[in-house]
Amino acid sequence: MDGAIHILEKLSRGEARVARVVAALGRAYLAKFMLTMESEWEKRAAEACRHALELDPEAPEVLAVLGHVHRVKGRHGEAIQCYRRALSMRPDDPDVLCHLAWAHQHSGEMEQAEQALRAALVLRPSHWSTHNMLGVLLFHLGRYEDAAQAWNRVIELSPDNARGYYNLGAARYHQARFADAAVAYERSLEIRPDASAYTSLGTMYFSLGDYSRAVDAMEKSRNLRPSDPRVWGNLADAYRWMPGSEERAAAAFDRAIALRREQLRTNRNQGRRWAELAEWLAKRGKIQQARRALARALELLPTDLSCKRHAVLVHHLAGDRDEALRWLEAAVRQGCDIAELERDPELAELRRAPEFGRIVQEGRGVKPQGDP
Repeated sequence: MDGAIHILEKLSRGEARVARVVAALGRAYLAKFMLTMESEWEKRAAEACRHALELDPEAPEVLAVLGHVHRVKGRHGEAIQCYRRALSMRPDDPDVLCHLAWAHQHSGEMEQAEQALRAALVLRPSHWSTHNMLGVLLFHLGRYEDAAQAWNRVIELSPDNARGYYNLGAARYHQARFADAAVAYERSLEIRPDASAYTSLGTMYFSLGDYSRAVDAMEKSRNLRPSDPRVWGNLADAYRWMPGSEERAAAAFDRAIALRREQLRTNRNQGRRWAELAEWLAKRGKIQQARRALARALELLPTDLSCKRHAVLVHHLAGDRDEALRWLEAAVRQGCDIAELERDPELAELRRAPEFGRIVQEGRGVKPQGDP
């Protein structure tokens, strides 16, 4: 990425500045931001996009990058408009279709997102990244086997691609195929040490109650991506259940909260970010702040499964059992991973409620005893 940025910066400083070159530079800056989560790269991307618009506001490449900037800022409706304008001039552009799908997904419009990705695959069936995006979408819909099939296709098309393996590991983890998940994660890390892969591996160990190995994996993730609030939040969770690590857990949660607040100052429209913040605040005992953050998340993404899952934890930690159970039922009906709910140490007390058992049984299609 640094090499690409160096070349594009040099080209964009030439006398014959071309809009599509400056737009490409903006896209490279955005990619650097997504890799590092350092806000400086987001600012540079917005500035490059502004220059590209001055050069040619109707170029499809410029409209696409403007859409990327809107999307990263959480302005998904505006991003969708930019992508659709670009597609009206270049309808067979699979990259723009993929980004349109991403914007639809983050707007909670899952059906439209899947349609856009499938259209992109018709145009470019052997492109691993499109199959990867489809897997991510299916994963968030709770369709884990379908997601695994998409990620197996990624591995077939790009066998040295670490991302395909660690995503496949996530699908196998949610299918309770832990040995297969571990193999996938380890293969990913053999190819390339990556913060996301270490986080996923740590999450699996955490879920299995192996907090020492979870902490080890999460610390490696933190070292690779120290500006990512989610990495700090996951590390804090692992510390939280390690005896004698209470102070380290509190410090990690505080770091996650500070980094997330910084992100939300520039982009207040990312529902999942608000939901994660709500959970971290609740775990620090800041219940009123957690409720406000959760309300914002659900305002932005009222049907999102991940936000509902965070709602369960926030209300449970707030001592509101009835509301926690209400969100639990909504999440299970939408396809939430029941086995993960049954393993989560945070929900141990909630699992004692008779309603918890009923909701889980119904989610598995089993009627509770005594029902007609």
